[in-house]
Amino acid sequence: VNMLLSSDSAKGLFHRASLLSGSLLSPWAVVASPDSTRTQVVSYLNCPTKHDLMSCVKDLPLSKLLGVDFSPPRFLPRYGPWLVNEPSYVMEHSGDLFVKTPLLL
Repeated sequence: VNMLLSSDSAKGLFHRASLLSGSLLSPWAVVASPDSTRTQVVSYLNCPTKHDLMSCVKDLPLSKLLGVDFSPPRFLPRYGPWLVNEPSYVMEHSGDLFVKTPLLL
């Protein structure tokens, strides 16, 4: 919720918010290199890294998917440019997006 309140993509979607745990500024909140996590997983699954990745993953048995052994980040943000700067910069410069939304902490 903290990330969404700080994102231009979510402007106008929230009229109130409750921040019960976590923060945009927590060290685990943003994955520093999601591509390396993807590369690690597809390597284990023996899938191509670029073309036909989704069809490869869809065709795998569940046991193979559950057998992926890696240290996942605790939070995986959606794919796309919705936080274009470092979290501390976003919080400091979010202006109306974050400040004008009533919060329950």
